[in-house]
Order: sequence, then structure tokens, then C-alpha cells
Amino acid sequence: MNTEGNIQPHSKVKLTILQRYIPTLIDIISFRSKWTKIKVLDVFCGKGFSSNGEEGSAIRLFDCLLGKASVHQKNFELILNDIDQNNTSSVRNHIEEKFKGSTVKNLTVSYVNSDAQTLLEQEIKNSKDPLEFKFLFYDPFNYKSTKKSLFSSFLETGRSEVLIFIPFSNIYRFLKAVREKTWNDEHGLVSYLKENLGEKHEIFQREVTENEFLKALEDAYSVNNFRSTSLFIQEKQNRYALIFLTKSPKGQEVFLEACYKDLKEDEFKANRIYSISDNVLTLKVVDGDQGQRDLFGQSQVSQLDDDLGLTEKLFQEMKGKTVTNSDLYEFILSKKILPKHVKNLLYSMKENNKLIIKDSAGVVDSKKKPGLYLAFNPDKKVMYEFYGN
Repeated sequence: MNTEGNIQPHSKVKLTILQRYIPTLIDIISFRSKWTKIKVLDVFCGKGFSSNGEEGSAIRLFDCLLGKASVHQKNFELILNDIDQNNTSSVRNHIEEKFKGSTVKNLTVSYVNSDAQTLLEQEIKNSKDPLEFKFLFYDPFNYKSTKKSLFSSFLETGRSEVLIFIPFSNIYRFLKAVREKTWNDEHGLVSYLKENLGEKHEIFQREVTENEFLKALEDAYSVNNFRSTSLFIQEKQNRYALIFLTKSPKGQEVFLEACYKDLKEDEFKANRIYSISDNVLTLKVVDGDQGQRDLFGQSQVSQLDDDLGLTEKLFQEMKGKTVTNSDLYEFILSKKILPKHVKNLLYSMKENNKLIIKDSAGVVDSKKKPGLYLAFNPDKKVMYEFYGN
């Protein structure tokens, strides 16, 4: 929040992405009979709303879970934690007032007053239900509590996902002091970096770009085969980072969908409202009427300059290669874009004999559009053979 206690534009984007992702996640999980319970943790929930009445993560998450609990026959639990009891009391009062009479039997809410690390350590220790799906929203007041080891242990408790918010610019601007050892090892930032990246990481040896530093953090938090997706939210000169961790390629796709909303391929290539450089996605936000289009409510995404032909350049990496549709699907997601952003390009490549698709028996598919094979757990396995200059 700003000095007046209002939600800042970058936080509105963060909250909107969260609010878009959770309902879709619940729908996917709920249609799979394996999972009997969905637990969502907001471990820095705050008081629930801003000075001008805008709702924070706690209220939005409760709203999402309440809506889904009324239609899905699963058990839902929302854990709202804040070390300040006044904040959790405020959240409770706001929820009880706003949603009076709207509760459902399969949704429980726990209000906890603990430091985040202790709460998560307890959650990890007590996690014994193999049929429970957990989602952790980790939006700390500072970077010091954002520990790689904690997320690793949480993710290993079962089917879990984590969304981490990092005040990126606050950390990056002091990297030089860390590298030149202006601060000793007792300084919070030094211990944070060494604990999460390791003492011998290259950021301690040379100057790194913002993109390189974000990639280093993304790699650090992505452990034990978990897939990571990171992005910048840029507000004026400050950058904030989201890092999303999941084991599922489908989770990765749905998270990117929440970031891009309904942006089709032609809009993706023409409007340039997103920037992708060095495999880093940036959303640039402004408040008021300066934005290019209203994708995030009152906060808008501003048009960004970027190299045209991003997807064409991306597929230069595929020249001369033969890959399965599952591998191509995951390759596209790793580049921070969606299959729908490249389906027309694939069709054009196929029409110009730069791409041939064959089934498992080696028979050429000359009819179906190539983008239709790109999906999580596709019904049919095919091979994409890339040719041309």
C-alpha cells in the first residue's frame, strides 16, 4: 500500500492475477476425483482492505473459495495468517459482514496469528493427507523471510503450488554493495542472497542485469523438478516480481493465462502490451487514463516497445529438430507464452513446408491444424519436424 493506505497499481495487478488463477485452479482440481480437499494459505493477509475500501488478498481469496465451494463437492480450507491480531480481527469482521448468510458447510476459515515461518513449519510437519491439494500465497512485508528451504519443504509435502511476491527493485539496487562487500555477512540482504543462491553464485562475482538476477531467483526457488514461471510487474521505475512454482505443465499454462487474460495471437504480436526479453515477461502498469487498455481493472497495462516477430524468433530454436507435441507444448510455456499465441505461426510454417506433422506410425497429417495438438496430456501423440531457413 502507499503512504495513504491505498493499494498501489502493481499490487492491483498482483491481486487480479491471483483472483483469476485460483478459480480456474479449483475447477481443474475439483474435476479430478483424487483430491478430496483444497487448502489455500495467505500467510501475510494484512487487514483485508485498504483505506479507501479496496479489498486485499484475504477477502478476494475467501470470495473465490466461497463461490467454488458452493458448486464443487470438495472440502475447502482457507488459512488467513497475520502476526498482528488486529489485522486478522479486521479480516474476520469484514468477511462476516460482507458475506453474512453466505457460508457453506464445506468451507472453513482459520484465522491465525503467527510468524509465517513458524506457521509453514507447522504446516509441513502436520501435512499427512495425500489427498489434500495446497496453494500458498506468499506476499511478505520484506524479503528476509523468503527462504528457499521453506518453499522446498512445503512443496514436497504433496501436490502443492506456491506464488511468491518479491519487492525486486529494493533488492537489486543494493547488489553492488553486496558484491563489493560494503556490508558484512550479518546484513539481512547478504544472508538472504547467500541462503537462497549460495555463496559462490555469480551475482557475488560480477555485475548482473535485472533479467539475470530474476532468472537466478527463479532457478533458486525452482527445486526438485518443480516448474517455475517468473515475471516483472513494473510501476514507474520500480519492478516487483512474481514467481510461481508448480509440478504441473497445466498449472504453468493456467497461470500464464491469468497473466495474459484473453490476449489472442494477433493482439499478442500487434499491441505489444507485454514485453518479453531474455525470456523474462514484464507487465508495465500505470494508474489512471494513461494505459493502453484496461486488462487489470483500475490498473492498466501500458504498451511496451519490444522486438517484433518474437514468436518467429522463438521457433528459430526449433530448426532442424523433431519433437513431440508434449515437448513442444512445454517448450512454448518455458518461453512465457501460450500455445494460442503461436498457432497461426505453426499453420503458416506447415503451409510453407517448414513444418511436417506425423503420427506415431510416421504417417503425415496434412489436414489438422498444428496448434490443436498442443495440450496438456494430449489425446494423440504426434511428432513435429521443423525445416527451412
